[in-house]
Amino acid sequence: MKKMNIAVMLLDLSGEYMRELVAGIKAYFREDNKEVNTIMCQVKLPNLPYGFFEYQYWAGLRLLESDSIDAVIVVSSFFLSSVSVETFSGWLQGISHKPVISIGARLDIPGSIYLRTDSSGVYSQLFKHLIEKHGCKKIAFMSANGTSSNEARERFESYKFCLQENNLPYDESLVYEGNFTSYSSETAMKEFKTKEDIPFDAIICANDLMAVGIYNYFSKIGVSVPEDVIVTGFDDSIHAHMIEPTMTTVSQQIWNQGWTSADLIYRKLKGENIPEENLLQLKNVYRQSCGCIAKGDFHNDYLDENGYAVLRKNILKSQSLDEYLKNAEDKKNIYMLLDVLQVSETLTDLFTRFKQILFAVDVRRMAVVLFDDPIENNKDDDFYLPQEVELSMVLDRENGEELVNPKIRFNPKKMLVPETVFNLDYDGYTVEPIFYGNKQYGYMIIKLADQNYYQGIIYIKEFSAAIASSYEFTRKQEENLILSKINENLVMDNSQLNETSKTDELTQVFNRRGFMFNGKQILALTQSMIRKGTVFFCDMDGLKTINDTYGHQTGDEAIKCIAEALKRVFSLNDVIGRLGGDEFAVISGEITAKDFEKKYKQVQETVSKMAKRKNLPCDVSVSMGVVEFTNRDTDLEKLLARADESQYEMKKKKKAEKLK
Repeated sequence: MKKMNIAVMLLDLSGEYMRELVAGIKAYFREDNKEVNTIMCQVKLPNLPYGFFEYQYWAGLRLLESDSIDAVIVVSSFFLSSVSVETFSGWLQGISHKPVISIGARLDIPGSIYLRTDSSGVYSQLFKHLIEKHGCKKIAFMSANGTSSNEARERFESYKFCLQENNLPYDESLVYEGNFTSYSSETAMKEFKTKEDIPFDAIICANDLMAVGIYNYFSKIGVSVPEDVIVTGFDDSIHAHMIEPTMTTVSQQIWNQGWTSADLIYRKLKGENIPEENLLQLKNVYRQSCGCIAKGDFHNDYLDENGYAVLRKNILKSQSLDEYLKNAEDKKNIYMLLDVLQVSETLTDLFTRFKQILFAVDVRRMAVVLFDDPIENNKDDDFYLPQEVELSMVLDRENGEELVNPKIRFNPKKMLVPETVFNLDYDGYTVEPIFYGNKQYGYMIIKLADQNYYQGIIYIKEFSAAIASSYEFTRKQEENLILSKINENLVMDNSQLNETSKTDELTQVFNRRGFMFNGKQILALTQSMIRKGTVFFCDMDGLKTINDTYGHQTGDEAIKCIAEALKRVFSLNDVIGRLGGDEFAVISGEITAKDFEKKYKQVQETVSKMAKRKNLPCDVSVSMGVVEFTNRDTDLEKLLARADESQYEMKKKKKAEKLK
């Protein structure tokens, strides 16, 4: 039988869901020693309004078009939360001639099949359990209908169907809006001040994270789970296992999704007739948050649908949930920040040094393929592989093979890597574009050790940045020394000019251009770290009067007082900008809206002190507004407009008080 390469198209390699899914896929192909290589390929969506260089991963889709890839498993559900099925299917036309299985939704690709989970049956069982076992009469729902997620809509429709099925009225006031984050559900619950205010005895959440948010808020107001209110989730994530009380939830059977999708695509490749739609039934796991497992019982994990206790696995030894999540979050943040790492050494030196590096980080096999010239790839551009590339390095610890600059050339559309020197061994691999900024340099194929998966993907990121930097360094080394010196000076001059163009000349804070550029990076960090932050809008009171009465020079000094005050009150991690005239803005990924009054008071006091220190002949005061944003907010202009509206309300209030 011909050796097969089956690729897995993922949106993100670092998430818990993806790791469990990939584990199921790998387990299937390892069973009975099937001669299949699984190649994980991270493909992020192009044209997203946030982030740094996520669009560069779009090149991964072109790698999947290679003739050496026999079939593709597409984890569609994550992509389809941002784009429509029609748009996404159109993007996949380059692989539409291959067998394709979609996990999550049907795609508009002729001949493709899909696997989806069925939540209708599991919700019916959950409702029956809550009503008959725990006597619940008013069951609320924490939705994520504000997102464009198919799963969110399906779970909400299942909730409404189950109400009807159990002769319970649908009450719109018992449906609360969230967006799959703990922050959104915690905010939704803030209308309740005491447990007597809560109009339901159970609440079903569309995912575990929103259930965590409700846990957090109920704890603050003295509401006990499950004694006062039963709270359930959906996903059976690590949060559900380790939070106290442990969470009743719906298991998405993520490992089984991977295993089943691998089975379906493998059988399709072997010529079996596979139906277009394939369903995977989910299951409920009943834990402490509904009362089925006693608090303090950490021997039993959950009760299954038949009432049998399943023993708890020691998932994380000597780690609390907070420690685990912080550790995982730190690694994700490092993974993202490694985009900006660079190394100053030649490719030959770097590849020679990789032998020791790979041993230290437990990477088993690695091949590096480079383009003859970097390909500039901007955010709105599509990406196409060149007709010819060069195999630049092979390091194979398992077979003791080492090749540096073998100068082997081939067509990547025919094969991802020449089998004569790097024969894949029916195991799991990751293919990753090599890029730096807006330039693509090639790609690499890596085999990671399973037990060090999270650490491995961090080092993949580091390898990419190091290779890209060394590629550029090598090219510069080969240039004429005089020309290199001229170019170096030009780069320095351009860098200084670019910095000047982003700075306000009068106040030395960012101008509007600089503020928008750096502010969007704060939004990108917030989005990737699943955090929240704030935008402040600041406007001087009565600048026209100051200019008319004391002259524009005094007005300029007053404006400088405000800029200086903002720099002293806010931290170096916050972005401060003068948007024009007497208008300033600050964006922070660390400050919340609850700190507004404190910050406003500090700014006003500092402005007054600065004005007195400068001996200005007038009082200087400001009005400020604030808006809080979450990882779902990506439009800085809209946030500024909302903060400006908040500032305007303060200004109106001040004028009204003066008239009294």
